Amino acid sequence: MVVLGDGQVVPTPRGRRILSRSLILYKRIHLFGRTTGRAGHGRLCCSKRSDALSRQGRNQAGMSRGMWFGRERGVSEVVGVVLLIGVTALLVGGVGVYLFQYGGALEESGPSFSASTTYNDSAIGDGQTLRIVHESGEPVPTGEVSLRIQDATTERGTPVEYDGSALERQVGSAFTSSETVVLDRTAFTTGSGTPVTGSQHLDLGEAAVRIVWTTENDERSEIVYEWTGPDRTGG
Repeated sequence: MVVLGDGQVVPTPRGRRILSRSLILYKRIHLFGRTTGRAGHGRLCCSKRSDALSRQGRNQAGMSRGMWFGRERGVSEVVGVVLLIGVTALLVGGVGVYLFQYGGALEESGPSFSASTTYNDSAIGDGQTLRIVHESGEPVPTGEVSLRIQDATTERGTPVEYDGSALERQVGSAFTSSETVVLDRTAFTTGSGTPVTGSQHLDLGEAAVRIVWTTENDERSEIVYEWTGPDRTGG
């Protein structure tokens, strides 16, 4: 630099060149710094955008999996309900068929009652007798039951038959509590239909006495009372 007499400073040509180069270098450095800052900011923005896209992708994938599993659960529940309805329908149908075929027989049953029996094995007078007393329970309608007696004989071994009238004749339309049915020789006849006389003593030692209830259509019967003699060996 050259200092003039009035104090002014005048740069030399070489100084001007150095100053010019310094200004150019300063501008380049400043421009490089601004460019680098923008690039860094761009990389940061790209990184953030990439992270956001990644999170969005994961969220969408999670939503897709959730929707898939949700649909699977929904389908499973529907299938379960359909199977349950099908099994229930089969059970109801099976029970309905069973009740349709056998329900009538299940609903109908013979009268339930308890009875006491007194057997007199006397060999004198009219012979042996059997007293059946209705102790408790349901009335026994005589129109729905029959009194069946097997293997009754006279004391001489002659077979006799029950005439079928003793039950209704003695108790009327129903055999009810405290009533008594007596089976003696007057309820029996010989094979020719002749009543058993006083000289032919009744023998019930090997007999079987049953009161049998039968449905109206005769499809089913039930023994509601049974007694067997002390000497009976068969059924």
